[in-house]
Amino acid sequence: MSLFKSKRKKQITSEFDSTSQSALLPVQNVYSAYNRLPSPVHTVDQDLEDVYSTSNIRSKFHREHFNKHHRNYHPQKPHQTSHDRTEKFSQQQKLIKEAEERAAANLHKKSSYARLLCCFCFPCLPMWTRTICCFALLLICGLSCLLLFVTLSFKQPQVVLNGGNNTLLEYSIYNANYFEINFDKIKAVMYYPTPNQTTIGVGEVSDIILRPHAVTNITFPMQLLSSSFDKTDRNTTVQVKDNNNSIIKSTVAQLCSEETNNSGDPKEIDIVYDLMPTFKFGDYGALSLSFTGQKTKISCEKLQNIASDS
Repeated sequence: MSLFKSKRKKQITSEFDSTSQSALLPVQNVYSAYNRLPSPVHTVDQDLEDVYSTSNIRSKFHREHFNKHHRNYHPQKPHQTSHDRTEKFSQQQKLIKEAEERAAANLHKKSSYARLLCCFCFPCLPMWTRTICCFALLLICGLSCLLLFVTLSFKQPQVVLNGGNNTLLEYSIYNANYFEINFDKIKAVMYYPTPNQTTIGVGEVSDIILRPHAVTNITFPMQLLSSSFDKTDRNTTVQVKDNNNSIIKSTVAQLCSEETNNSGDPKEIDIVYDLMPTFKFGDYGALSLSFTGQKTKISCEKLQNIASDS
């Protein structure tokens, strides 16, 4: 009996040992495989759910742990009321309206600039038309500036009577301008300063060139009129033939006798003359001007010398 029991016990023990070893082998294999798996790393930008879903862990324990602690987790968002949403919408509308107003103002400013420039250099026209118009405007501006410079810087030439004989008067003319003056002809009418402007003489000369900053001597033919024509006005032209030069002497005597000088200095008489020059601009044409009411002084001694030499 005892022998039977001992054998039975030994058999059971041996069966238990073999059974327990075979039963623990799968568990050891799973545990070893689990240890060899890479551990999940939770980064800042990666959600905890993504970490466990992408990992190879499929154990029931981890799934239950995740569901328990992280499945129902939701970050709390600030609660927005209808008033906040309305205020935010109104602010956006206000910003949009301000941007539209600024864009409209800039567009209006650019359009006004374009209108002003269109009147100046015609940007509303095609390119070739704008080019022609701009060159035409530059040419007009250049000519206007040149004409303005000549007009403002023009100085009247100084005329000095040197003498003469018979009906020829010798003059010295000084041109103080920076440019040359070319005359096609010069016509002069002399008057004595009386109420009816008594005509003393008329004359004309052609082809006179005055160099810049130089003195030019010219001989001006002047025909003197008789003193019997006291009522001759400035619009009347009188031609008198005088073979004996009596007209010249009588005119000079009459003019100098009317002038008195108590100091004994040489007498001077005032002469009023109209000067009508015709400027010549090469082959481009001529320009006629009229300078009326010009005054000069002539000494009686010089006039008497002219009358005696004639």
